[in-house]
Amino acid sequence: MGTPLFNSSQDISLPLAAVYLKSFLAENRPAIRFTYHPRRLYEAEGQQRSLNELVQDGDVVLTSCSTADSSDAQRILEVAKAAGKVTAVGGIYPRFCHSSILDWGTADYVCTGEGERAFVEILDQVSGLTGTAPIAGVATPQMPRPTSAKLMDLSLLPAPDYSEFPIERFAKYMNSAYILATRGCPAPCHFCTSARLYGYSYRMRPVSHVIREIRDLHDRGFRKITMADDTVLVNETWASELFAELSRCNPGVRLKVRARADELSSELLRLMVDAGVEVVQFGVESIRLSTRTSMHKRLEQDAIERAFDLVLSNDGICANPLYMLAYPGEEWDDLDANCDFIARMGQDRRVITYISFTTPYPGTGFARSLGRSGGVLMTKDLKYYTNKFPVFIPGSMLDGGVEHALARLVATFDDVADCVNQSFPTQRRIPPEFFEELEVQTIGS
Repeated sequence: MGTPLFNSSQDISLPLAAVYLKSFLAENRPAIRFTYHPRRLYEAEGQQRSLNELVQDGDVVLTSCSTADSSDAQRILEVAKAAGKVTAVGGIYPRFCHSSILDWGTADYVCTGEGERAFVEILDQVSGLTGTAPIAGVATPQMPRPTSAKLMDLSLLPAPDYSEFPIERFAKYMNSAYILATRGCPAPCHFCTSARLYGYSYRMRPVSHVIREIRDLHDRGFRKITMADDTVLVNETWASELFAELSRCNPGVRLKVRARADELSSELLRLMVDAGVEVVQFGVESIRLSTRTSMHKRLEQDAIERAFDLVLSNDGICANPLYMLAYPGEEWDDLDANCDFIARMGQDRRVITYISFTTPYPGTGFARSLGRSGGVLMTKDLKYYTNKFPVFIPGSMLDGGVEHALARLVATFDDVADCVNQSFPTQRRIPPEFFEELEVQTIGS
C-alpha cells in the first residue's frame, strides 16, 4: 500500500486558486497575460528573487492568504503599492477580515467570495472596459461593505490548464496533487470557516470534468491525488457515479478523500476502494456528545464507531480521523475522555490521526461568540492560527489558572501524540518559540 501520508513534507505545493483563476481568465479574457510567481518554490530551489523584482511583472498584483500567512500578504501588497501597481487579494482571511485588510491601506480590491468572476470584473474595471460600480463579492476603499456574489455554476468552469505552471518542479516537493471536485458544505459546524465561505451551499463539478483532471495530473507524473473537498459524499448519486467511473478508468492514481462520518456506507466504501481510494478522512472532533452538540456538529455517537468499522473493514484503506481539543465549554474530563479514545483508536496502524486545537479565527462568528463563554487567547500573533497551536483555552478549563491550564493542555496533547500515527508527524511537539511569544488576552467575563 505504501505510505498513507499524502501530505507534502514541505509547505510547497501548487495552489489550486492560481490554477483555476488563470484557466478561467484564459477562457474569458485571453488577451490578458497571467504570470504566477511561486515564491516558496523559488526559495526551496535557492533562487533569490525579491518582492521588488517580482511585482514588476504586471499592472495588477494579486495574492491570496489564509489567516496564518496574512502578514506575508500584507508585505506583498505594500511592495506592490509602492511600485505603483493595482492590488487585489482573496482567500479565507479576506472573506472574514476584509475591513482589516482595507485598513492596511494597500489593497485596492478585496475579494470576499469565489474569485473567478470577481477577478474578471476587477480586471475589466482596471482596463477601463467598465466603470467603477461596486462589484459583488468585492470590497474596496470606496465600497467597504461588499454585497454577496452569485455562486459559480461549476459546470461552466474550464478545464484547469497547467501548461504555464512549473508543475514538474513542484512535483519534487508535492507528495500529492490536489483537485476540487465540489465546493462547499451544508453542515452547520460552528467552528468551520469553509462552509461559511460558500454560504453553506454544495455544488458538484461534472463527473467527466473531474475524471479528465485526474487523468491530466497522472499524465504529468502524479500518482497520488488528494480531493481537497470539505466532503465529497453529500450527493450520494453523484459520488457513486464518480467513484464507479473511476473504478473503470483510474489511470493509476491513489486517492485521499474527505467525508462526514455519517455519510459513509458499505456500498460507497466498496466503490471508493475499487476507485483507488487509499485514505478516508472524517471529522470526529470529540467523542463526547455534549461537546459535539455545542459545536453544532450533528453527528451521533454510533456514526463515529460505524465510520471506523466501515473504513477499517476494507483492506488497503486507511482512516484519517480529525479531532479538536479545548472547545468552549469542554471540561478536563471531556478532554481526557477524548484523548483516551484518540489513543485507543490510534493503535491501529491504519488509523492516521490529525489532532488540532480550537482556533477562533478573527472575524468569524465563532470568534465573536467567545465573549459569552469566556476564555483566554494565548497570542494574537496570527502566524500561530493554523490549528496546530493552543492559541485559545476555554474558561471552563481555567479553574487552576492560565499557566496551569496551558501546561496541562500541552502535556495531554504530547502524551496522546506520542502514541498515535499522526498526519503531521513533525508536529508532535509544539515548538518552543510559541511559548516564548505568548501575550495572554482574557475574553468575556
